[in-house]
Order: sequence, then structure tokens, then C-alpha cells
Amino acid sequence: MLAPVCLIVAALNLVNSRINGVAAIMTFENNAQNMADLQSAIIAIAALIAAAVLAVFKAFFDVKKEA
Repeated sequence: MLAPVCLIVAALNLVNSRINGVAAIMTFENNAQNMADLQSAIIAIAALIAAAVLAVFKAFFDVKKEA
């Protein structure tokens, strides 16, 4: 369960560092370069959240090793 926790912490840190920038881009600085940066940040956040959800889901399966 350590890997999902680390992924969630990473996602929260990324959101925390980008939230002011997202607000500024959406209100004042809406140009093509900033929207491209915003899109890459949103994709990174979504990928981290998806990885965390999959890791939590996977943590509940049994691991069977063949002899």
C-alpha cells in the first residue's frame, strides 16, 4: 500500500504547485503557450491519479508465485 500512498502524495503536491497557475491562466493569461502548459499539467495530474487508483485496486489482489 506504500506505492499508492506515494502516488497520491505526488498528485497532491503537483496540484498544489499548479493551482495558482491554472487560475491565472484561465482568468488573465489565456494564450496558446500557456494553454499548452496547462494541458500538460492536467494530463500529468490525471495520469498520477489514474496510477494511484490502479495501484490501490491492484493492492487487493493475491500474488501467486509458481514454483
